[in-house]
Amino acid sequence: MNISRETKMKGNRKGLILLFIAIISISLFKMIMADEIAIFWDSISCMSHPTYFYYENHLHKFIYDGFLDNGDPRIIQFYLAIVWTLFGKSLFISHLFFLPATIGSIFQLYKLSTNTDLRENQYRFQIISFSFILALVDPAFITQIILLGTDVWVIFFALYAINMMIKGKRWQISVAFILLCISNRRGMIIAASLMISYLIIYITDKKENREIRSIINHIIPTLPACIVVIIYILIRFTHQGWVFSNPSSSWSETSEFANFGIFIHNCINFIWRNLDSGRVFIWAFIIYTIFKFGIKNVFTKENRYLWISYIILQSVFICVTLPLCNPFGARYFIVQFILIDIFTIHLLFKFYSIKRSKILGIILIILLASGNIWSYSEKIAQNWDCTLSHLSFYRTRKNCLDYLEKEGIELREVASGFSIYGKQKYIFINDDEREISSCIKDSTKYYIYSNICNEKDEFIDELNHKNSVIKEFKKGNIFIKVIKINNVPRGTNKN
Repeated sequence: MNISRETKMKGNRKGLILLFIAIISISLFKMIMADEIAIFWDSISCMSHPTYFYYENHLHKFIYDGFLDNGDPRIIQFYLAIVWTLFGKSLFISHLFFLPATIGSIFQLYKLSTNTDLRENQYRFQIISFSFILALVDPAFITQIILLGTDVWVIFFALYAINMMIKGKRWQISVAFILLCISNRRGMIIAASLMISYLIIYITDKKENREIRSIINHIIPTLPACIVVIIYILIRFTHQGWVFSNPSSSWSETSEFANFGIFIHNCINFIWRNLDSGRVFIWAFIIYTIFKFGIKNVFTKENRYLWISYIILQSVFICVTLPLCNPFGARYFIVQFILIDIFTIHLLFKFYSIKRSKILGIILIILLASGNIWSYSEKIAQNWDCTLSHLSFYRTRKNCLDYLEKEGIELREVASGFSIYGKQKYIFINDDEREISSCIKDSTKYYIYSNICNEKDEFIDELNHKNSVIKEFKKGNIFIKVIKINNVPRGTNKN
């Protein structure tokens, strides 16, 4: 059904107001919390360490060859090192100069929501707003865009690429793919997946024009990114002797092929990550709709950019995650989550009445947003960097560190797990060289244990049962215990 120009313009104004509210709200939250949201989880090694390397070498070294080098391009880290050099080194400055990626991600998400197959529908604004809000509250998306990490840039570039593919903007497609490829290895994988989608959509759409010359002309925008990757590989191999798998790193074995047991574990983990944090309800709705209306009516030509891109992305990520020993988390699939969220709203307004669509849309938004407060047993590993419930960790950790200082406990006497151990400067972006050990040594007297660390079950049992808790801090779903070491738990290193 066609709509009047006046109605369409009114809907556009409402949409821009919604976009403005989302950008201002999230940006303000990010900057207000800037001094509290420290470097978290994998970003400590993948973001902070390389940035310090460039900063402390006065930007004179471009190729990062630290012990944590995993083969990622480090353009984003080099950019942040330049920012520190020019404006000072702090959490606030870091968050401020990552703000463009946050705003860009929100804006590109909105643009993707407007690229709907129902754009001429009289309920266009409702479709756009529900698509935008559902994807916005996705725990993985909303969490990553406020953190200091490379993933917010990957999200920005990936959504930009998809939007340019839909619009057919050739030189913008080239720029988007290049940006994806220089962000990190996952960006390269996403770029390759979208290139395949771009070609498949063209071939299936232009049935009358499948000549080789036409296809080659169509894929020309993808070539600059391919050239950039080839140059990067040649430079890496010439300088390092390897490209994406550091043979001298402690995690080099994660690049090996998985045995049958690990493969089965990866399959279960893959399913779990795609259903966790409220997404099980999204898939329940999609499966129900497929059974009720038929697969041919669900996967149509009009919404092909969403489902073809999703299928190719997910297929490629299955190939690069399930067969390998390398662990993976929910942030690997954020772009897929966004595509399936928007696809869900398309189905909702296509097959159901406007009244039912609004009710179901609100329910789905609430259920998906509730994933930000889902909590499990401490023995069930959670993707804390993909849920807002981790935000209470920062204040809880500060209270714990304040307690240690008050009690005169030196950090050199303390060990801890993932996202707590290491030099404090890499976490809080300062000059604090004090370090919390990652392993229990002869000099270790205390262990900081938190469910945020996802410790192994055996270690948790022995740590809790054979040692004494002298102080516990708890806020929301996060707890931190200061434990006096009486017995060294098995499964830890003792030097």
